[in-house]
Amino acid sequence: MFNKIKTYIVTSFASILALVASFGANSPYSLLMIYEPEVPESLKKDR
Repeated sequence: MFNKIKTYIVTSFASILALVASFGANSPYSLLMIYEPEVPESLKKDR
């Protein structure tokens, strides 16, 4: 049971990292978007 959950967390984390890597060049705040959805909105308002 715990092994399946651990494997799922690792694979989902890997896919998140892949998304960040692919969007990293275009959007430096892509990492923040995943964990803090409000932060990029305030950054957009500042621009």
